[in-house]
Amino acid sequence: MNKNRRQFIKQVTTATLASAFSTQALADDTLDPFNLQEWRDNQINSPDKHHDILILGAGISGLCVAYELSKLGVNFQMLEARSKPGGRNETLRHGSEIEEFDRTSYCEFNRDKHLYFNVGPARISHHHERVLRYCKELSITLEPLINDNRNTFFSIDGAFNNTPIKAKELYTSQRGLIASTLAQAIEQNLVSHLLPAQHNDHMLKMLTSFGDLDSNYQFSGSIRAGAEANSGVFTPPQAQPSKDFTQVLPHLDKWARRIHFEQSKDQQAAMLQPVGGMDRIVKGFIRNIPKKIRYNSEVLSIKRVKSGSEVTFRNKQGVIKKMTAAQIVVTLPLTVLQDIDHDFSAPIAQEIQNANYTSAGKIAFQSERFWETHEHIYGGISWLGSDNTQLWYPSSGFGRESGVIVGGYIFDGPAGERFANLSNQERVDSALTQMQHVHPEAAEYTYNACSRSWKNTPFSKGGWSSNPPIVEFSHQDGPYIFAGDHTTYLSGWQEGAIASAHRALELLSLD
Repeated sequence: MNKNRRQFIKQVTTATLASAFSTQALADDTLDPFNLQEWRDNQINSPDKHHDILILGAGISGLCVAYELSKLGVNFQMLEARSKPGGRNETLRHGSEIEEFDRTSYCEFNRDKHLYFNVGPARISHHHERVLRYCKELSITLEPLINDNRNTFFSIDGAFNNTPIKAKELYTSQRGLIASTLAQAIEQNLVSHLLPAQHNDHMLKMLTSFGDLDSNYQFSGSIRAGAEANSGVFTPPQAQPSKDFTQVLPHLDKWARRIHFEQSKDQQAAMLQPVGGMDRIVKGFIRNIPKKIRYNSEVLSIKRVKSGSEVTFRNKQGVIKKMTAAQIVVTLPLTVLQDIDHDFSAPIAQEIQNANYTSAGKIAFQSERFWETHEHIYGGISWLGSDNTQLWYPSSGFGRESGVIVGGYIFDGPAGERFANLSNQERVDSALTQMQHVHPEAAEYTYNACSRSWKNTPFSKGGWSSNPPIVEFSHQDGPYIFAGDHTTYLSGWQEGAIASAHRALELLSLD
């Protein structure tokens, strides 16, 4: 065997085995467990229900605090700058208003309950137990969300002649390369310092199965990547020609995390979503909260006074008003707090000043379901090498005449900045151009686009915090108690918002 080839095999397999048998594990940074039922039981018999509590923000964390206080009969007040609750938990339907700093538009989907767009959070992990508990308690019906579908596409610039390939082709070729490289290394005794000899036969059997290798431990293609057209029914199935995964290796700085996206802690191949839209969670909370939310109330200042804190806000009519409360639950995004005059402690003030939120954005189209009829794609995500990053296919309504396809989910960075600065029509044109690299026929079937840049959205000013939380968020700061997903290691997830709400409940003085 060529010396360079032997060296390549040894380097790849040494790194692979060292990683596989490493004892190092990432720390679990989620919050300490909170026993909600125990807290409820301890508070239910509290004789004083007339507490002086003000909640700032009617996003998921604020709504959760309000819901729990309402269940106890505890008095509170609530301010929300928007005209509706939910914060970033927003589902767009026919007629929904989409306000950004420099524009206001409306969702033009047809009036059909199956046509909606979760422009904020769109999936629930199986281990997000707090969210799942409230879904059950609030009678919110859930359904599967297909997060990973091996019949979707990867469009990796610089590989495969810049032609998109199916996910099953990518993963089959990846497994073939890894398995054949490692199997040949074991057979040639190149990794004996990492793998005891008594395991060699077992490893070779496992790798042969893992990569669908031949008897010489070579990968020459597999039916796992798909069968040739017109084979497999009346004639034996013939595997498509295999892809060469080494073409992807030079691009792994960009693609490594994307290729294994569904294996990260909070992602899975199959996830969950509420039937009818993610804002079913918002509506579930609202149904159980007294009408105490003052909408269109923009907070201008938060200052300590002898009785607790005084909050100055502007109402819909532009009138400046003030409210005081002994305890303030602050759930506003840090990017919004940057514009509010406050007297929080120095560490929290510094964290607000240094806040860094993602420039996330999304765009979606009502469309005939060409991805089902042409490509047999039912749910899942295709990955783009361009700005818009992801195409999401609906996980419900299979076989219906039309559906909603997400034509771009931009996470952050310069791509998000560019998306924020595009006009609505430019966003549409750009999305269609990028979609057509995977689906050339997209423009023929899509219509009624709507989009949102969270960076360009008032009272959000970003998708989620990119900074880890500071410990001061876990403690009361005089009259102030902080909540929101940005105060947890689950930034950007509703589970983080609810965990922070539970922490706020623990810190509230309800005696």
